[in-house]
Amino acid sequence: MNFEHVIKMFKEMMPAVEFWSLRLVTEDYETLNVRENIVQPPRLGRSRGIHLSVINEGGVGYAATSQLTEAGVRHSIDQALRWAGSNARHALFSAADMPRPQRSGVYRSQVNESWDSTALEDKLAWLMDVNRALKIDDRIVDWQAHLNRCDSETLLLTIDGTEIEQYFNFLIPGFAAVANRGAQTQSRSGGGWGSSFQGGLELLADYGFPDAARQVAEEAIALVEAPECPTGRQSLLLMPSQMMLQIH
Repeated sequence: MNFEHVIKMFKEMMPAVEFWSLRLVTEDYETLNVRENIVQPPRLGRSRGIHLSVINEGGVGYAATSQLTEAGVRHSIDQALRWAGSNARHALFSAADMPRPQRSGVYRSQVNESWDSTALEDKLAWLMDVNRALKIDDRIVDWQAHLNRCDSETLLLTIDGTEIEQYFNFLIPGFAAVANRGAQTQSRSGGGWGSSFQGGLELLADYGFPDAARQVAEEAIALVEAPECPTGRQSLLLMPSQMMLQIH
């Protein structure tokens, strides 16, 4: 990551305090989606920013910005110092007792099959195949599949000389089907929908992408065709995941 100029500006501007940490983050993301057999506009982007923490005279202050200019860095420093000075008078605990990083190191996600190892055309073909598997009859009124990735690089620096580098590779797959019959509408999802996982394209098979697509469509139809729950006192069997939700 190319943050050398930002780090240099920060260290030149930062006044003497008891402790500071600077977190520098870059995220690159790509989103592919096919809905109802139509390829949606792909999205490709990058976000960059810094997060500053300050401990001084019993106060703790934070600030963040995506403006990696001299003015942006200076504003973040001033804001963090103001917050630290403001809450020092109302602290509920000693800032000196807050844990601080003591070790330096490097972490990287394990990736066996990188995102770029498969061409864009092939990834879109996978999504088209999933769409065809989801549309099993006319009761499926909406269906889609997506395949996204996010690569995150983080560098944490502290006043004590700690340097921690983290390189995360996230895969975000999924597909969903919506079934309708009359006034009833139900949906089911799978293939990792709503989740993200560290790793590469090798993870797809572990989450049933694309093999579970037809099952998801069948379950959506089964739900929409299911009879209404009868009235009256009944016995109820809850699986562990639903039981945890009910207790929560």
